[in-house]
Amino acid sequence: MSKRILIGGFKHETNTFSILPTDLDAYRTRCLYRGEEVLRVFRDTNSEIAGFLDACAEHGWTSIPSTVGDASPSGPVTQDAYDKITTALLQDATAGDGVDAVLLQLHGAMAAEHLSDGEGALL
Repeated sequence: MSKRILIGGFKHETNTFSILPTDLDAYRTRCLYRGEEVLRVFRDTNSEIAGFLDACAEHGWTSIPSTVGDASPSGPVTQDAYDKITTALLQDATAGDGVDAVLLQLHGAMAAEHLSDGEGALL
């Protein structure tokens, strides 16, 4: 049986001194894709997501495209944006038969209005 691998991403380089909140519109402006859109947009690109997809194909794994979001550097991610994107990722990870593994594209410098370590809380 093929391994089911969730492919997703949630990136942000937060500047905690910035007064510009990073909301869902900030993600929509730069990069916010869901499901099959992830395959259409990222396949055959020079990106982490394409690398994840290539690895799945090479190993015969089934890729489960979830949500990929990336906003331009700015202030903390709003709680609303954080909750909506993480909820989508978590719902996809636990839907149906679940997944065997998760490959996430992260930046490592995300702070949210309500969390100092956005990626750590997601993980």
